[in-house]
Amino acid sequence: MKEIHSHTPACFEPTPKLFCGYKQGALGNHGGYRKDESFAYQESGVMKDSSLALSGKFLATQEYIESQEAGAELIVHFHATEVNLVIATQNAKASVEIEFNGEILTGENRGRDVSEKGEVKIIKFGSYNLLKSSTLSEGILRVRAKQGNFQAFVFTFLGCIQ
Repeated sequence: MKEIHSHTPACFEPTPKLFCGYKQGALGNHGGYRKDESFAYQESGVMKDSSLALSGKFLATQEYIESQEAGAELIVHFHATEVNLVIATQNAKASVEIEFNGEILTGENRGRDVSEKGEVKIIKFGSYNLLKSSTLSEGILRVRAKQGNFQAFVFTFLGCIQ
């Protein structure tokens, strides 16, 4: 993880908005999207900066991707001070686990919507804050289906340190 420390307000250019659906998105997985079908994606192990990948079974639609099994992961490589994801569920109860650079996100960098156990309970369609840092952070964020299926639409990133 690369961090830039600053004691004064500063802004950096973060990763641009990343769409999850195939209409405007792009996957780093070999072969890209399998459009409108449930498919078991395999992670390539190498991610380009500012890119998305999938691991596990997902349904890819024009507007979103939807997990199809517990443990399925949406993976993003980013650089930003804050990471948000527009997410929804068709299940009455759904939750995801958030991992940052190989560790469950439970510390001071966890976003407003992440519990102390590193989980996000998805209760309605909306933007969920996954990571909020006092430094410019770079690395791999994993959104892992824990309970129920989730639909991911778009990642947004901020790049200002207060």
